[in-house]
Amino acid sequence: WRHVYLPGMTIVELSINISEAIHASRTRNRSGPIYLIVHNIDGWGLRNVVAQSALGLLVARSSGTIRLVATVDHVNSVSLLWDSIIKSNFNWIYHEVTTFKRYTKEVQKMSLNNNNFTRKVVHASAQRSSVKNILSSLAPRHLRVMKEIIALVKEEKQNYPEQKAIDLTIRKLFTTCRNRCILRSDIELRKVLGELIDHNLLLKKNTGTNDECIALNLIPDDMQYILDLPSTS
Repeated sequence: WRHVYLPGMTIVELSINISEAIHASRTRNRSGPIYLIVHNIDGWGLRNVVAQSALGLLVARSSGTIRLVATVDHVNSVSLLWDSIIKSNFNWIYHEVTTFKRYTKEVQKMSLNNNNFTRKVVHASAQRSSVKNILSSLAPRHLRVMKEIIALVKEEKQNYPEQKAIDLTIRKLFTTCRNRCILRSDIELRKVLGELIDHNLLLKKNTGTNDECIALNLIPDDMQYILDLPSTS
């Protein structure tokens, strides 16, 4: 097997390592499955749908010949990185093995040529890929609700520019969604919001009042990206 460690590794580099591992195993006449160990499978270079789909198909189509052992750094990677199809291809067995150790080795392995601007661009691209992946796996009304939330939050920011954080009441959101014929009942809205919260697109806020509130868990660029997506009925 091949031990892959670099967090910035791309799918091309990983494919080369995989092919070398398979070739080495076959030339040594080893029997049994080939185990690929990928530390930080949610790293920058692999944090996109193409890379994850390719790895998932590799495992699924190998009929047990190739086994994948992987770690993730981000606590929400499972919900952000994989839709139901990719999860099914990987067919993971999950284990909680947090070490709570410092990231000294990981930092040392990072390329010194990557400046802060490059890292921000890669991170933003990965985030957008995750948002697109999540929304594509949900019903069209989830996207319409997200658009209404973003529009209402932007409106609140314009009206109250001094507020740094904007919390939106579920009551106000329901009124808007009902008037626009997106949802007909409070129960429907709460079900949609629950799924969006589970996918970390929204946060449930406790404001200390009788009104239940939510807040966006997105950067401004992702908000605009969602607004620009075409809505389907």
